Amino acid sequence: MSTQTTTATGARAIAAVAIVSALAVVASIEYYGLFEKLTSKSGDAYRIRNVVERFAQIPDRTGRAPRIGYFNDRTPGSVVQQSAATSAQFALAPQILILDDNRKDIEFWVGDFNAPRDFAGIGKVQGLDLVADLGQGVVLYRRGAGK
Repeated sequence: MSTQTTTATGARAIAAVAIVSALAVVASIEYYGLFEKLTSKSGDAYRIRNVVERFAQIPDRTGRAPRIGYFNDRTPGSVVQQSAATSAQFALAPQILILDDNRKDIEFWVGDFNAPRDFAGIGKVQGLDLVADLGQGVVLYRRGAGK
């Protein structure tokens, strides 16, 4: 009799595990389907296309210079600042972004701003001449000839 009780208890445990496993598989499939549906609507979940479009004019306007300077108006040292710089580097590759404001050997500089500002004034403070406001917060500067 004890063998029958043990067998029945073991069979129930196996059945419970099988049911839970089947439910987990079904839930995973449902979640995957929902995720696919949501991302297919946007087509660009991380808005990479937007970043690439923002910086699209830079290579031609800089003569595809291998190194260009970059600065932005995010909080220095913040994750947001680093993320913006990384996104810009992705969009501008193979051009290499130089983040050191003290580099006097870099001719072209890209400003990446969150909001409209006095772009020419910001450039002057850093010894840069405004070349073009390319829209969407992207500004191209050139180091002044006499500086």
